[in-house]
Amino acid sequence: MDVLYRGPNSIVYRTYSEQLGKNVIIKRHNEECQSSIFLRNKFAKEFKTGCTLAGPHVVPYISLEIAERTEYIVMEDTNSLSLEAITQQKVM
Repeated sequence: MDVLYRGPNSIVYRTYSEQLGKNVIIKRHNEECQSSIFLRNKFAKEFKTGCTLAGPHVVPYISLEIAERTEYIVMEDTNSLSLEAITQQKVM
């Protein structure tokens, strides 16, 4: 699993899904945030909202999963660059 982003509330990874047979993006809460009911509800709302969005600049959501008492969102891996990577390219 490759860490793509580590923020104040969540971590985003790229990994291979055996079930789907392709790379996916996984977003989950940091360890400190997993016990927060507020953040868990916000996470579920993010997933529901993300499922309603579509367009060329939107990463499609696949599922909301729970494993070992940890919720995580599974998204399509569009192989796109992060905003940080794009910014780095423009600076160079």
